[in-house]
Amino acid sequence: MRMKHFGKGIVLALIFTFIVGYTSEVLTLEEALEEAMHSNPTILAADAQVDAASARVLPAFLWPDPSFEVMWMNIPPGSLDPADAGMTQYSVSQMIAFPGKTLARGTAMAAKQDMVEAQSDATVSRTLADVERAYWTVYRLSRDRDILNESLVLLGQLLASARSRYATGAAPQAEVLRAQLARSEIEVKLIGLEEKLRASKIELALLLGRGSADLPTLPEDIPIEFAVTEFPSTETAPMVQMSEAKVRAINRQLTGAWLDLMPDFMAAYRWREANGEMGSGDVMVGITLPIWVWPKGSNRIIEASASRKVALYQSEATSNQVETMYAKLTAKLTASRAEIERIQHEVLPLAEQALASSRLAYETGAVEFNTLLDAERSWRSARMSLEASRFEYQTALADLRALLGGYEIARETR
Repeated sequence: MRMKHFGKGIVLALIFTFIVGYTSEVLTLEEALEEAMHSNPTILAADAQVDAASARVLPAFLWPDPSFEVMWMNIPPGSLDPADAGMTQYSVSQMIAFPGKTLARGTAMAAKQDMVEAQSDATVSRTLADVERAYWTVYRLSRDRDILNESLVLLGQLLASARSRYATGAAPQAEVLRAQLARSEIEVKLIGLEEKLRASKIELALLLGRGSADLPTLPEDIPIEFAVTEFPSTETAPMVQMSEAKVRAINRQLTGAWLDLMPDFMAAYRWREANGEMGSGDVMVGITLPIWVWPKGSNRIIEASASRKVALYQSEATSNQVETMYAKLTAKLTASRAEIERIQHEVLPLAEQALASSRLAYETGAVEFNTLLDAERSWRSARMSLEASRFEYQTALADLRALLGGYEIARETR
C-alpha cells in the first residue's frame, strides 16, 4: 500500500476497503469515489504504470552482471571431451562503469519514476473528478425530474380549476386548452429527461467499474454545503509536479550523456588447474577506448541539451496553465456560490410567493390564466436554476480538486 497526499485544502478522505458487494442501495459521493478507486480501469492502469516505473529504478543503479568462464585447454586432436584436457582455466570478470555513470542513470530513472507517479496522480485525480461530475449529473437530472413531476401535479390542479371555472362560465375554453398544452409540454420534457438520466446513470456505473446494468441509486436530497477550507498551492498540482520531475530526469540524462564519453574499466582474475593440481593465477585490468563513442556521444549531448530547454519551457508553460485554470475555476466557484445564495434567498421565495398569490387571485378572477401560468413557469425555472447553479459549483469544486491534487489517494500496489 502506498499513500500519496495531495494538498492541504479540499481533501476528501478515501479509506480503501475491499468491496465484495454493494451493501447500501443508496450511494453517497464518498462511497462512489472509494468504489472508483478500487474498480475503475483507468485508475488501476495508472497504478500499474507506477509499479512498472518503480521496478526500473534499482536495476539502473547496478553494474553489468559479472561473467564466469571455464576453458578446457590442451585437448588432444580429435577429442571434444573436457575430461581429456590437460589444463582447465577459470576466470571471473567484471565491467566497472566510470565513476558517476551508474549514479546518473539511476537518478535519471528515479526522476522518470517521479514523473510517471505524478502523471498517474493527475490521471487518478482527473478520473475521480469525472466520477464526481457524473455523480452530480445524475443527481441534477433526478432533481429536475422531481421538479417537473411536481409541476405536472400543479398544472393538473390548475387544469382542474380552469375546467371548473369554464363549467360555470367564469373562464373561456382557451384557458383549459392552455393548461392542457402546458401539461403536455412538461410530459414531453419528462420523456427526454428520463432518457438522459438513464444514460448518465450508465456513465456513472461504468466509471465506478460496474457493469452497465448495475445502475447506482443516489440520495433523494443532498443538503447544499459550501467548501470552507483554503485551497492548496498550485505548486502541489500533479501537472506541475510532473513537469518538474521531467526537468530533473533530463538534467540527469544530460549529465549521463557527458559521462558516456568517459571510458569504462574491466577487472578479471584467472586461475588454472593442470592434472587436478592448482596452477598459477592471473589478475587482469582493462579500460575501454571510447573512440567510436565520441561522434555519437556529442550528438547525444546536443540532443539532451535541447531537450532540457524544451522541458524548462514546458514546465514554465504548465505552471502558467495551472495558474490560469486555478483563477478561472475559483472565479466560477465564487460566481456559482453567489448565484445559489441569490436564488435561495431572493428568487425562489419571490417565485413561491408570486405563485401562491396568483393562484388565489385567479380563483377570484383578479388575474388572467396566463399570469398564473407565468407564475408557475417562473417558480419551476427558479428551482431548476438552483439545481443548475449547484451543479456548476460542485463540478468546479471537483475540477479544482483534480487540478490541485485535492484528493487523498490510497491505492494498493499490485
